Parts: sequence; C-alpha cells; structure tokens
Amino acid sequence: MATILDRGGVRSDLVAAHRSVQATIGCRGRAWSPGERISIACEVRRARADASRPPWATPPVGTNGLPPAAVEAGWRIANHPSTITRGWYERIVAETPSPVQCVELALLVAMIVSVDSFAEMLELDVMEFRPDELDGEPQIGGIGSVSTHWVPTTSARGPNVTKSIRMAGERDLAAFRELCGVQYVPTDRMLTEPTLGRRALNRQQIELVAARTSQHNKCFY
Repeated sequence: MATILDRGGVRSDLVAAHRSVQATIGCRGRAWSPGERISIACEVRRARADASRPPWATPPVGTNGLPPAAVEAGWRIANHPSTITRGWYERIVAETPSPVQCVELALLVAMIVSVDSFAEMLELDVMEFRPDELDGEPQIGGIGSVSTHWVPTTSARGPNVTKSIRMAGERDLAAFRELCGVQYVPTDRMLTEPTLGRRALNRQQIELVAARTSQHNKCFY
C-alpha cells in the first residue's frame, strides 16, 4: 500500500504539508533530539494501536529510552486529551526538565496524529519517520512565562495555541502552520477572514465540521 507521498489523486498542497511534517519530525527540536522525536512518534503509534487502554492505566514499558513522564504524556495526549487536568500537567512538568519538553511533545503528537489519521481515512500506509543524525542536540535556552494558561506563552500576537507552541521552535511552528493551513484554515487568516472558504466548503461549513469533530473528541478547549 502507498503513502500519501506517492499516492496519485491527492492535492499537491496536502502532499507538500505532510512531507514537511515528515521532514520536521526527524529534525532537532528545541527540547528533544532527532532520535527522541522519532521515539515520541513510535510511542504515539503504539498508543493509537492500543486506544482502548483507559487514561489512568500506565502505558506498557517501551524500549525507546524516553522518560516515563514523556511516554505517559504522549499516550494521554494521543488517546485521551479530554481527560487532561492542570494537576496532571503539573505532575508531568515536574518529572521533565522543562515545560518546553511538554509543549514540544504536545505539538509533535498533534502533527503525528493528524497525518496518521489522514492516511488511515484514505486507507494509506502511514509515513516513515527517520532521524536526522547530523542535526545536533537541542538547546532550550530561555522560555516564556506563564500568564493566563498552564504552559508558558510568548508575547507574539495570534491564537493562544500559537503563543504556546512557538516555544517549540520556528521549524516546528512552520510545519504546524502549513499543515493547519491546508487541512483547516491558514492561521494568519483564521481571525481576520471569517468568511474565508476552502474549495468545496465555505468557512461556516468548515467551522461546523470542526465543531462537531471537537465535540466528538471531547475537546475542552
């Protein structure tokens, strides 16, 4: 079976966005190395293959070398995001070196689940992720401050999600924005063009689908 990257009939902008995600996952992040990011992808796929496991159950031990808190977070975000509480988040952060690890991990999980779900709906194979071993080690540096949300945010203008995930680094943010732009609405036009249409659907129809999907997934945001 083919992946979206070599399947004909799929819009070229969708293929390009998924290719960007594939390339980005294997690169150095601000908080995780290329190998660790591939390990996170493997955990997300293990989690989705075992989606019936309840959120309070400890994930089965893997061999990827990730901290247990990162494995737990990957599974919880992939399968049961509606059960996340502030107390759970604070415990996970306390067991990881920095909140940036959690922000970057959440962004990676979101992109991986998105492209894998897309492939599964089209009955395609999921993409292979490979680490860029020459991309070096992460350097976290300074982080934002916690203001109105659980996680630190930057002072940049835009949706609150963007203010948070910007901490993960510009490369990840660019891949996320490209994916969001072709599968939903471009982030820079989300608030400024409420009537923006996307081919067969107008903006109102897009938001109806998005709202119903969020309700189905029990999204509290």
